[in-house]
Amino acid sequence: MDTIRAAKKQIAEQTIQLEAEIRITKQQLNGLQEEKQTLLESISQGGSVASKAAERLDQVAEEMESASSRLSLLQRQLSDLQDQEIDAEDLTTAVAKFDPIWDVLLPRERTRVVRLLIQQVDFNGESGTMGITFQPSGIKALVAEATTINENKK
Repeated sequence: MDTIRAAKKQIAEQTIQLEAEIRITKQQLNGLQEEKQTLLESISQGGSVASKAAERLDQVAEEMESASSRLSLLQRQLSDLQDQEIDAEDLTTAVAKFDPIWDVLLPRERTRVVRLLIQQVDFNGESGTMGITFQPSGIKALVAEATTINENKK
């Protein structure tokens, strides 16, 4: 089940990266919120600093909106990634359901299935080794498609 280990490793790496980006974005939002409070206090005190503070407040509001949007996007990506988790049962089901179908697929359909499963192939000419990076959601998509095809055959 090297395929499952590779997919889980890839999901874990992407999860760590997304969680780090979420932490950074939250810190940025907190910093912007603090700056906003400081600017509001400066504006309320009036004086020559108030007009510059008001200008900066507009910029901070735009930055906060952008950071909030980014945070929402990152959180959705993390949720989607967690939904892509596969296990041995998913892989076994996909192979069992799809194995008899493979022989009757046209080359174009086979190509589409391979692209569904494989994200990247790396070849090292020096060592003669090859590495395959699988699509994290490919196995689940294959299970769903094989199930649909099998149900349509009935």
